[in-house]
Amino acid sequence: MTHERGRQRGRRKRAVLLLVLLCGSAPFVHCGFRRDEVECEEAVSLLSSCCPDFDPERIDCTYDHPGCDSPSYPSLSARESECILGKSCEALAAQHACESLLARNNGGRRSGGADGSAQLGTAAPEPICR
Repeated sequence: MTHERGRQRGRRKRAVLLLVLLCGSAPFVHCGFRRDEVECEEAVSLLSSCCPDFDPERIDCTYDHPGCDSPSYPSLSARESECILGKSCEALAAQHACESLLARNNGGRRSGGADGSAQLGTAAPEPICR
């Protein structure tokens, strides 16, 4: 009888441990990073190393879709980020990419189209990278 109780306790402990592991990892499974978020972060990192006065904290690279509201996209679209990542610091400086992004972004986020083409309440954005 005592041996059976020990087995039951062992099973319960394993079941509880499994439950804790599954529940603890659930936020990471369902809330992964999007490609545009990662590419935006990489592009902002490059811009901060290329431009001495560039403040990366003013650029928001997160995607957020709070229920029924319009989603907010990273400050740089995937296409813009890829373009920036393909340029040298000299080319980005010649295009005034850092200044253009800060002026367009003003520390905010993009709303509307995921491709960066639609910004609610604004005219077409100045291209950051050409």
